[in-house]
Amino acid sequence: MSAASDKTHPVRSDNRLPLLVAALVGVEGVILLVAAIFLLVESVRSDQGNLAPGMSMAAIAIVVGVGLLICAHGVAHRRRWTRGPVLTWQFLQAGVGMPVSTSQAWWVGVILLALSIVVGVLIVGRQVITETSGRPEV
Repeated sequence: MSAASDKTHPVRSDNRLPLLVAALVGVEGVILLVAAIFLLVESVRSDQGNLAPGMSMAAIAIVVGVGLLICAHGVAHRRRWTRGPVLTWQFLQAGVGMPVSTSQAWWVGVILLALSIVVGVLIVGRQVITETSGRPEV
């Protein structure tokens, strides 16, 4: 290849990996928001008087779900501050997924574990760190 052809076809880095991480974190956030709605509905419909615990769990799920959506937006825009909260959530999610994977709802635990491992490995990968380190904080 000549130098002229190199100028017409510049080599671009494959910067889609941060977008994949952002999409996966966004999925986690949406799952939490859906779970919060389910908890709210079940708490209200329950006859056992479990309104307060269900509402509390739903509130926590809403806060964390919205936080994950904000982090997903930050990863998509290559913000450095997003790596810490996303990685922390992956550890917490894996901690929940492990015991769930040995219960009757084992498939939920397997999904949680798989998602947390994939996102955790990707968020600490060299390409995502490089992509999120070059942008100024806003």
